[in-house]
Amino acid sequence: MELEQHGERVVGFEVIGRRKPFGAEKPDPEITSRFHDNHGNTLDHVYETEDDTLIIRGGEKGSPAHYRGTFSPDGRTVTGAWTCPGGGGCTSTMTRLDTPVSRRTPRRPPGGPRTGAGAARVDG
Repeated sequence: MELEQHGERVVGFEVIGRRKPFGAEKPDPEITSRFHDNHGNTLDHVYETEDDTLIIRGGEKGSPAHYRGTFSPDGRTVTGAWTCPGGGGCTSTMTRLDTPVSRRTPRRPPGGPRTGAGAARVDG
């Protein structure tokens, strides 16, 4: 994922899924993620859906820092905005890409490992 935040280029990756701690029999019911960026930051999120609405909360469920977006009828895009405590926020459109990462122009060191089979682009 690439974006500009406060005039600074941020590059990172996000792992999204259900946590299943070592030894657990079942994964947690909540969908969570952790984003790692090129500045050493890690950001945790919790995902919720309500009909055609996606809600991403910064940190934990109930957090006032959140994204609320609406899925397009074909499910390929989500358009919405982040709300931040104390004001501020930004709009964002996420678009599903069908081209596997391995077929796009690689952004990895020569000889480095390739990554997963799907991707999403975030504009905002």
